[in-house]
Amino acid sequence: MKIQDLYPEEDLDDEIELLFSELSDDALEFEFEVRSLTHAQTARALTPIGDLTVAEAMHSLADADQWEIICHKQENFDAQRVIVMRGESVIDGNHHLMAAHLSGRGVNYIQLEDVPEPALKP
Repeated sequence: MKIQDLYPEEDLDDEIELLFSELSDDALEFEFEVRSLTHAQTARALTPIGDLTVAEAMHSLADADQWEIICHKQENFDAQRVIVMRGESVIDGNHHLMAAHLSGRGVNYIQLEDVPEPALKP
């Protein structure tokens, strides 16, 4: 799966998006392997900063709008959705991962660290 299969081009070119800061243009053609996180592993996934798990961050920092997104994703769970990780950290898909965690499900993901080094930004 290529990163363009997951996102429209305008999202990949959006400097506000965290994913933009992680990938160089060379990574756009890379074929990622889709992997799975179990429900238990979703509890250990970290935020991009790496000091909190996604579950800890959502429970302590999420506002009402973010919980609304999570609840919507729980009710309309897309088991085919693929999140993006770099190491143990979720780069994109935090709300989806939290919805899966609260629902007792796992998630699919791609690992940015699979990309050869020059394709990742430091």
